[in-house]
Amino acid sequence: MDWNKIISGISTNQKEIVHKRWNSTCAALGLTGYERRFEGIWVAYSNPSRGYHGIAHLDQCLTMCESNRSSFDHPDEIAMALFFHDLVYDTHKTDGMNVFDSASKCEDFLQSSGCNRAAINRITTAICYTTHTMKPVTKDEGLVMDIDLSMIQYYNFEAIEHLVRKEYEWVPLAEYQRARKDILIRLYLREYLYSSELFRNTLETRTKEQLFRMITFNASRILVAGTFDLFHKGHRLLIKKAILLAGRHSKVIIGLTSDEMASRKSHPVQPYHTRERQISNFIARSKPGLSFEIIPLNDPLGDAGTNPDYDILVASKETECGARLVNKVRERNGLCPLILVLIEEVVGSDGKRISSTRLRSSETSIMSAIAICQ
Repeated sequence: MDWNKIISGISTNQKEIVHKRWNSTCAALGLTGYERRFEGIWVAYSNPSRGYHGIAHLDQCLTMCESNRSSFDHPDEIAMALFFHDLVYDTHKTDGMNVFDSASKCEDFLQSSGCNRAAINRITTAICYTTHTMKPVTKDEGLVMDIDLSMIQYYNFEAIEHLVRKEYEWVPLAEYQRARKDILIRLYLREYLYSSELFRNTLETRTKEQLFRMITFNASRILVAGTFDLFHKGHRLLIKKAILLAGRHSKVIIGLTSDEMASRKSHPVQPYHTRERQISNFIARSKPGLSFEIIPLNDPLGDAGTNPDYDILVASKETECGARLVNKVRERNGLCPLILVLIEEVVGSDGKRISSTRLRSSETSIMSAIAICQ
């Protein structure tokens, strides 16, 4: 499939459009000798090694900048920052060096073209903020970050992931997916994705949804855990939520309390093999072909705090404290936190919360237990 075509909708006159924007931006900044520089910019962004970070990304960023021109203090400076923000793009470099090298090349160009020092400082600083690792100081710095990030919610998420993978095709797939998910999850878990109210008010929710789809596309591991005794409606909804979150390449991991751990409870619990079979049968009926694995838990956290392969944890609101403890342990171990997806408590027809303990209570009659489980 031609993902480049899907994501960009490249037109025959795209070079002409970008060229006109380059000329108008440089003229507005009072630069000289800028015509000869354009071809180098076009060649860099249209390099065959580029996937997502190619000429289509640049064109869309410039379009977004132009459509929100009145929101900037220095719109032409931000347009110039966008022209250079991905000029250097070597996937073997780390720690934002591509962006910093791009800023350096921009500074060299601006100095040789007669740009004033204050404008050079604002433009190169704005470029550095597209590492998305720093909190912006000025409005324009926040907006250039927002424009760069906002591009992901305009395209098919599979197309984006295929094109980013193309840029890192030299990295073994499993290693790439782990690193890619860490970046996406840490971005997803921010309190806000966008720095400005302009973007936050219109794109925050849509972009978060897109990020989640991109995470699940990269062979995400979705974790659910519990005893699952007397498999009831609450259990079914918990596992159903994990199933619904799973993308085409995802795997659902069910941590199931072992017989040894269950023996510490104050009441009897169904044997492990019985609980395991009930879960397996439910998943097979609910989503045939889903990749899943049931693993025994010998302690409340299992390996959730130490396993780097987990990405998402589905839990009930009543176990939220334990779910957040998992992330504290992961952070102490230097691991990426899990995305926590919490579901509301499930109540029976009597309006009270469903639980295995309650179902086993001697005060619950057979008929009321049936009503609770419905």
